Order: sequence, then structure tokens, then C-alpha cells
Amino acid sequence: MYDFRKYGLYKHMKFRDIDEAILDGVKEKLLEGFRNEEEFGYMAGYEPWEKLIFDRFCYYLGGVKQLLDEKAA
Repeated sequence: MYDFRKYGLYKHMKFRDIDEAILDGVKEKLLEGFRNEEEFGYMAGYEPWEKLIFDRFCYYLGGVKQLLDEKAA
């Protein structure tokens, strides 16, 4: 996700490492806001938007399934 740091435009800059757990939390909060019908209802029916929300939801469910499988083992 941070490949932009490798481009010549940014080579002179130093970036701190980001805690992946915090980043995942931010992503989830952002997607939660995107699912708010009152604010983003106008996007309903727009296929790229629905794919973004659906794909992320499926990714989240896959992670939950993996965690449950690991606990069961």
C-alpha cells in the first residue's frame, strides 16, 4: 500500500512505519462510514462502489473465518 514512497518524487522524504493494526482499524472505520445510507446512499447502484464495499466485506469475513479455524485447531 505504501509503494508511493519508492517513487523518485518521494525519495528525499523519510516516512515512519505505520502499525498495521491501527491502519486496519482506520480502514474499517472508513468503510463503516461508507455504508451509511444517509451519507452515501446516492452511490447505490454504482457498480465500482458496490464492488469496493462488497470486496472489503468478503475480505473481512475471510479473516474472521481464518481466525475461527485457527482457534478450532
